[in-house]
Amino acid sequence: MKRKMVVGVLLALVMGVTLPFAEAAFVPEGSVVVWAADSTTEVDGVKYYYSKSGSTCTITGCDERSGPLNIPSELDGYTVVKIGENAFQQKTAFTSLTIPDTVTYIDKYAFDGCTGLQGELVIPAGVTFIGEAAFRNCSSLTGNLVIPAAVNSIGVEAFRYCSGFDGNLTVTNANIGKAAFQDCTGFTGNLSINGRTIGADAFNGCSGFAGTLTLGDKVISIGESAFSECTGFIGDLVIPASVSTIGNYAFCECSGFSGTLTIGSKVSQIGERAFFRCTGFTGNLTIPESVTFIKESAFEGCSGFTGNLTINKGRIGIRAFYGCNGFKGNLSLADGVTKIESSAFDGCSGFTGDLDLPNSLTTIGDGGFADCSGMRGILTIPSSVSTIGYNGFNGTLFTKIRNGSSVTMPADWFKGDDGFITSDATGAEVTELPTGNYTRKSNVIVEFVTRMYNVALEREPDKDGLDQWSNDLKYGTKKGADIAEGFYLSQELIGKQLSNEEYVELAYRGIMNRGSDSDGKEYWVTALDAGCTYKAVVKGIVESTEFNNLCQSYRITPGTIELSEPRDKNIGVTRLINRMYSEVLGRRQEDSGLNYWCENILSNTTKENILDVSTNGFLHSQEFQNLGLNDTEYVKVLYRAYLGREAEQAGLDYWLARLSGGASRDEVAAGFAGSQEFANIMRSYGLDVQ
Repeated sequence: MKRKMVVGVLLALVMGVTLPFAEAAFVPEGSVVVWAADSTTEVDGVKYYYSKSGSTCTITGCDERSGPLNIPSELDGYTVVKIGENAFQQKTAFTSLTIPDTVTYIDKYAFDGCTGLQGELVIPAGVTFIGEAAFRNCSSLTGNLVIPAAVNSIGVEAFRYCSGFDGNLTVTNANIGKAAFQDCTGFTGNLSINGRTIGADAFNGCSGFAGTLTLGDKVISIGESAFSECTGFIGDLVIPASVSTIGNYAFCECSGFSGTLTIGSKVSQIGERAFFRCTGFTGNLTIPESVTFIKESAFEGCSGFTGNLTINKGRIGIRAFYGCNGFKGNLSLADGVTKIESSAFDGCSGFTGDLDLPNSLTTIGDGGFADCSGMRGILTIPSSVSTIGYNGFNGTLFTKIRNGSSVTMPADWFKGDDGFITSDATGAEVTELPTGNYTRKSNVIVEFVTRMYNVALEREPDKDGLDQWSNDLKYGTKKGADIAEGFYLSQELIGKQLSNEEYVELAYRGIMNRGSDSDGKEYWVTALDAGCTYKAVVKGIVESTEFNNLCQSYRITPGTIELSEPRDKNIGVTRLINRMYSEVLGRRQEDSGLNYWCENILSNTTKENILDVSTNGFLHSQEFQNLGLNDTEYVKVLYRAYLGREAEQAGLDYWLARLSGGASRDEVAAGFAGSQEFANIMRSYGLDVQ
């Protein structure tokens, strides 16, 4: 219809016929544009076509020229209130854009493809509507984009491919159309939205955001792929109570979130792959009662959650939580959960404790709970369950099973070669588990070694390795500490190149069978940062009362670890030498030097020897002398090395006066080493140098 209108306008103009303005014609890319308009006029060298309505007008087109486009607020006395459809489409020669404050409506395709426009885009405060593809492909516009509060609608692809915008973006009231900001990769800050709807692909591919995502309480719908691949968002994400729909792929691969996920109380469904591979979420996750269906792969690969998972109602789809191995708490399924589909919790190896399935549950799909190896408690299956798919519990380690269903399960679905015995008087070993109660035959040594594989190496044990370690423990050639050392100093684990924080957390989980406490984690991370080896961490943890108790529960001997490197023998001394390298020489220590000076102090921990090491070992070293520091720089080094802080002006002036008065640098250094501040620091390192 629109293509016919262009032909009609051309014919009418050729024949000298005046047509009333109806709507601006859609013009395919590369076509010659002839505008339907009431009037034309020229302002600042630009010829405008416009249509009048009372005392106002709509710009329907213009003749292109190179240079800035400063749209006037009036044409021939008529106030410009609307930028019409296609008005400036594909006008690539314009280099900047100014829209007058009189404009309230920007129609579809208005500036589509104006690739020459540069600088900031200022949308007037009175604009209420931004139409479909209004600024699409305006890729050279830069700076902040401000959407006025008056805007109530942002059309389909309105700003798509506008990759030059940066900073924050706030949409206060507007409904956001499909792909409205898709591939706007330049935004670098926060995103805040409070319009009712967020269309499909609205921010798909906006990977530049590096701040928070805030959704206001007016938002009711989050469309398909709305934030897909927005990898930079950080912090928590709160889906407000007003939201009823989270579309398929809505937050797919938004891996940057680093806080908790809260899902509002009105969400009815969580779409397919809605949070797929959102690996940064931490803490607990609660699915509210309003959710009746968690669709396929909704949370697949969300490995960052560290707490409990609670699901209150409905159907849990295929692979819904596949590979969510970060959960370290309980899995709670409330009455109201009706169906668990294939591989729904496959690979969720971190869940601990019991699994009490609700009386509302009817179906468990193939591999529904496969490889949930952290669950070592009681499995309770109610009589309501009529179907358990192939390998429904394959790879789990439940110690007791209460099978109230009529489904018979092979015992080998529950990992381990210990077998199960009935809880009746016969105690007969069984290979199939029909309705009834069963207890795992105990092989706790195998379980202990398996847990090391699962936690430390994050994999299932190979048979040869499992047999070797288990036999070493069984026949007393190895102790619990030896096993911990073998796994946590293994090349396989070291090859993962974990950060110090990650290594300490993993050590707590595998050796202590719990997450780290903040004080303990800080202590060991500080030790590693200072130059201690992994072996010092493992020794400290395995010689704890907690590990001793854990070993006793597995009926194995705890054992100890011997340290050979001086840097591991006294963490306080290691931190002191690390401090001298860092603050005196301005670099990280080498292992041989760190061991040498640690051994020197360990042989004599008096204040005199510590001063001798810091003076003769570091301040008198050729490396330090080569720095060629003047007196001011020298005194500042002493402040940082001995007092752990920057110099205050009065103190700096005092020590400089001492030096200029004839005191030697060694005398000044001795003054710092003899201070109460330095004594307090040494005491914090466990060294009493009074």
